[in-house]
Order: sequence, then C-alpha cells, then structure tokens
Amino acid sequence: MWFVKEVGAGLAGVVIERPEESQHFSLCWQRADRRVYFGFEGGDHHRSWSAIANEAIVLAGREGGAFSARALRTSDLPHIPRETWREARTALESAKAKGFAVVELSANRYSEILAARALHSDALQGATAFDGGETLEWLQKRFAPFLNELAAAPQAVRSDAGQSEIAAGAPSNETAMSG
Repeated sequence: MWFVKEVGAGLAGVVIERPEESQHFSLCWQRADRRVYFGFEGGDHHRSWSAIANEAIVLAGREGGAFSARALRTSDLPHIPRETWREARTALESAKAKGFAVVELSANRYSEILAARALHSDALQGATAFDGGETLEWLQKRFAPFLNELAAAPQAVRSDAGQSEIAAGAPSNETAMSG
C-alpha cells in the first residue's frame, strides 16, 4: 500500500482517499477522469475473490464509466482464478468488463518496489545523502510511467521490460510476466 499511496501521491492530478464504503479496496486515487481503486489480496479462496469481484461491480455502477480497480499480487502467489472456480470466474469476468483487473507484479517489479521502500526508509532515518522528501520525489518520478499505466483505463500494463503485467484488465494473471 505504501507504493500506491506515497509514490502515487506524486502523480499530477491525483487525490488519494481511503474509501470508507469498501471492504476489499483500501485505497483510491481520485483523478479528473476516473477513480482508481486498489486492493491487496494474498489469498486464493474462491469466495474471497467472488466478493472482491462483486464489490468491484458495485463500485463501477456507482462511478459510472469512470472506474478502474486493481488487485495487486506478486508472482509467487497462486494464479487467480483457479481452473476449478466456476462462480468466482463468472464474477471476475463480469468485473473485468467493468474495469477490474488482477495485476500480477513480476518478480523484478516487486523487487524494485521493495528496494524503493527500503531506500525511502533509509532516507527518512538519515542513512542516505538525500532526505526523505528528496528521495520520495525521485521515486515518484522514477515510477510515474508505471503508476500512470495502472491508473489508465483498462488496458495492458507494461513492465520495465516491455512485457505485459496485465492484459486488457484481465481478471486472470495467466498472461502476466513471470520473473
């Protein structure tokens, strides 16, 4: 959450909110053209993912066409949805049509985010030549292209290697970059 909250705060025109009405999305970017909800779910139970998808559908209905929702996951977690999921798969497909996507962060991307968090933490503690504010500003510039892709209307989000981390808002991370 630190990444989309603190680093995301550097995007032009983004106001960061904690949506009170949401059970599964802990952060929201309010932009001029849309609201982008972010959730972080490490589990792989079909009921949880059905609930996440159904909440995304409800939020999309409230927001009209100006809606995106992203569930961020790391590549070491089980793929969503599982082959045996019927009801959850249907809910995820419906949510996808409304702007929801499961974003599987590649191992490289996740490592970059962890390193960025460590660097910022070190800067806040005075362990670097730059202070926390300067470091965060640099990180915001460094990650701005990726964050803008996350915030965009449902479409492919590219990793630094140019491979897709999500495809067309897909609820399945089968097309995700691995490693």
